[in-house]
Amino acid sequence: MLAFSRPRGQLHGWDITVALDAAMADAADAATLVIDNLGGMVDRVGTGTPQPTTVHVITSNPDRQFLLELVTQSVRLAPA
Repeated sequence: MLAFSRPRGQLHGWDITVALDAAMADAADAATLVIDNLGGMVDRVGTGTPQPTTVHVITSNPDRQFLLELVTQSVRLAPA
């Protein structure tokens, strides 16, 4: 949980800043912060599937590639 609390705190600081000054909004920075921390969240909140599946996820702005692995008891998101 500690690994996710830092980014959550940064996001909270970002939303307060933007609420006070909309010119400070930078969606690309926020998206990067969120996507770079998805792996830990997926590990905790994901649910497995009866049929093991792997999905190749490609994002842009920021450019990232992940493998989303769904197995019987867990879900994992890892860099491709």
